[in-house]
Amino acid sequence: DDEGLLIREYCGQWNSGVNEKQLLWLQDALTINKSGWAVIFMSHDFPINEYGEEPFRNNNLLWDIIKAYKNSEKGTIKSTEKYYEAEISYDFTNNKSNEVIAYLFGHIHKDIEFMQDGINAISTKNLLGAVEKPWDNIDDETDGGWDCILVDRKKRTIETIRCGASKRRTIHF
Repeated sequence: DDEGLLIREYCGQWNSGVNEKQLLWLQDALTINKSGWAVIFMSHDFPINEYGEEPFRNNNLLWDIIKAYKNSEKGTIKSTEKYYEAEISYDFTNNKSNEVIAYLFGHIHKDIEFMQDGINAISTKNLLGAVEKPWDNIDDETDGGWDCILVDRKKRTIETIRCGASKRRTIHF
C-alpha cells in the first residue's frame, strides 16, 4: 500500500517473496572492489529447482543476480508482478572477486548436496530435535543436526562437521 506494507492476502507463513529493495541490497552487496573475497549465501529456502519446495515471488530474479555475480556478467532483471515490481540493472564485470563458495539453506530438513548452475548448494536439517514422528522420513539420527562448516580455500573444500547427524560431509568448490 502507500505505506509500503503488503495487503493482507499477501501476508502469511506460506506466502513469501523478494522485493526490489532486497534485490538492490543484494546487487550492492555483491559489488566487490577488493580481491581475495568469496561469498557464501545462506537463506531459509533454496530459490529454485525441486529443492525450493515453495518457490517465492521473484525467486528467479534473486537467482539471476547470484549467477550474474558468479559469471562476471551485466544485465537487467525485471518483474511486473503486483506488489513485487522490480527493475534492477547490475554490472559485475569489474568486480575484483566473483567466487561463490556455496549456497547454504534449510527448510526441507534433509541433508542434500547438489550443484545448481555451477554453485554448490548444501542443505541441512538444522535443529531438527528428537521428535516422536520426524517429518520427511528422516532415516538417520534426529537429535540435533547442527553443522560446523569449515572452508579450506587452498584445497577448495568445504567440510561440515556434524552434531546429531551420522556423517561428516566434504564438498569441493
